[in-house]
Amino acid sequence: MHRPTDVPRWVYIPAAVGTAFVVLPLLAIAIKVDWPNFWSLITSSSSKTALLLSLKTAAASTALCVLFGVPMALVLARSRARPVRLLRPLILLPLVLPPVVGGIALLYAFGRVGLLGRYLEAAGLRVIATRRSADAPATDTDGADLVLPADRILQVAAESDFLAVCAQLTPETRGLVDGKVFAAMKPGAVLINIARGEEVDEDALIAAVTTGRIRGAVLDVYDGELAGRPPRAELLDLPQILLTPHISARGDAGLAGPIRRLFAENLRRFLDDRPLLNVVDRDRGY
Repeated sequence: MHRPTDVPRWVYIPAAVGTAFVVLPLLAIAIKVDWPNFWSLITSSSSKTALLLSLKTAAASTALCVLFGVPMALVLARSRARPVRLLRPLILLPLVLPPVVGGIALLYAFGRVGLLGRYLEAAGLRVIATRRSADAPATDTDGADLVLPADRILQVAAESDFLAVCAQLTPETRGLVDGKVFAAMKPGAVLINIARGEEVDEDALIAAVTTGRIRGAVLDVYDGELAGRPPRAELLDLPQILLTPHISARGDAGLAGPIRRLFAENLRRFLDDRPLLNVVDRDRGY
């Protein structure tokens, strides 16, 4: 009979490997130490100064964490005050976004222009996008390294560190980011939705976040926003989810100029009875 504290024998194998990663660097340091002169080295004035500085820094950090960090964590975890809800995402943002510099970003629906691609490329990210009108893979298109047909969503989701939803809401895209997509994503991946909340299955999203299937989500929209309903409680309470008030478009200060030029050009075309640019396709829904 196994005691309650027993663990399966196979667990000792990865545990031993993990122990080696800790012990081997320490052994390497110990081998490099000048042991004959060790005592004189650690009792020198410079060593004492460095040790005292380390102790002061550690003590000050611990005191500040206990004095301010514990109350702050308690307020963030328990308080339902509106200012706290607004402050919580700012404090918890580093926990949501992993420090990926050279990762892979997926723009779920690229649209007709690259809204995010040029910014991600500038940040050192490899951009993979899907596009409804794409019949075959295309490279170096509209700021993306690779543009794939929309039916390749599961394949590229599995390679992505960030999955950005930028599609128009249509019957085809409603609920398309579902449990299958989350199951295909990396455990450390983050969902970003700047499109419409109805395009993401929020039940599947919450399950993926709470079970650690994905790292978290940044949502500028939510299901029911168009109908005037408030976001569901989980989107506000889960620390892995950052919810913003539909402001993502304001981040592009250069967007107003092209919009004004497009409006002026279409006004001239309308007055001249010429075909307009960027006409909505009502069959497609955008």
